[in-house]
Amino acid sequence: TSAAELQRARMEAETAKAEAAALREECQGLHAEVELERLQAASAEDKLAGLTHKLREALEEAGSLRAQLVEVKELAQQQLQVAAEQLAGGEPVDNPEQAVDVLVAAELARGYGISPMQ
Repeated sequence: TSAAELQRARMEAETAKAEAAALREECQGLHAEVELERLQAASAEDKLAGLTHKLREALEEAGSLRAQLVEVKELAQQQLQVAAEQLAGGEPVDNPEQAVDVLVAAELARGYGISPMQ
């Protein structure tokens, strides 16, 4: 029985050795997967940082464009008012809607061959 027990102990040792090798391979695979996930996460963080930077730049540009638009709008309103006052014979025009009305009336008058200064 001693030889049989020794044989069985050897077989159990071989089985345990094979299981340990299989577990070692599985652990190496898991380590590789974890490393891949870590690299993908780092890549995603880099992409997110890049996109965040681009978004900040776009927001800054949008703010600048908005400020320019306000300036252009104010200038256009001033020019509209001046043009309307000139067409109204130098009389003051109180608001942008009145200025538009004067300009539309002047265009209609031109369409009928009437000079706005008549």
